[in-house]
Amino acid sequence: MGEVKYYHVSDTGLTEGTALGRITVVLAVDFATAQSELSALREELAVANHEIDSRISAEVGAIEALQAAEQRNAVITELLKSAKPYIPWGQFGSVKYQWNLEVQEALKPTESGASE
Repeated sequence: MGEVKYYHVSDTGLTEGTALGRITVVLAVDFATAQSELSALREELAVANHEIDSRISAEVGAIEALQAAEQRNAVITELLKSAKPYIPWGQFGSVKYQWNLEVQEALKPTESGASE
């Protein structure tokens, strides 16, 4: 930000700096420059705040989608567990046998415990 010079009113006119008990002023040019810079900074801040809000909204949406997927995963896991006893294993190497192996593998807990 540009430097704004302060002046105080003295008996000889404007003197640079401030003085106790004296009226302090700034030049209109300095004031306008400072106001312009302040306005530009406020606009940058508004853009940054909008970007932050957009990212937060996207993150919230992703979290909600993840929670819904985890809930569907839990329902499907329970359905597989309840259906598994009713599906015959079939011959070794058959499609049913292979399917049962895949279901058994899918129902194993992960290292993170995500399927539990």
